[in-house]
Amino acid sequence: MQAAEHLEHIKLKPGDFLFKEGEKSYFFYIIQHGNVEIFTHDSSGKKIILSISEPGEAVGEFAMITKRPRSASAVAVTPVELVKISEEGYYHLLKELPDWAFSMIKTLVDRLSRADQTIREHSMENSQLKKSLETILSGGKLN
Repeated sequence: MQAAEHLEHIKLKPGDFLFKEGEKSYFFYIIQHGNVEIFTHDSSGKKIILSISEPGEAVGEFAMITKRPRSASAVAVTPVELVKISEEGYYHLLKELPDWAFSMIKTLVDRLSRADQTIREHSMENSQLKKSLETILSGGKLN
């Protein structure tokens, strides 16, 4: 299998970063064991956890596919074992394993759905905060 030539096994300890937001690196990873927290920060610096990725899930594919800097950070929550896959390895996997390609698409759709939900939740929090602030500034009382 040609894809195997482009795979590297990696081990992380809790607290080790896989990648940081803004980095320019074009690999993705498949988690074999352990959990990886994917997070970003909002404009006020508050940490926003986007997901906790588990064994079998891929992380880091957005930057590899889009050729843009990392949109979030990834840190090991537990001891983690991963497979690092290069861009060339990714294309070999797509050709050699069509079921895996379908699985990757499903993972991307699921991740977009979770991100959408996170955005909605934070939007609601901001809306409620704004209403409370407007009430206070207009001399009203909060419930």
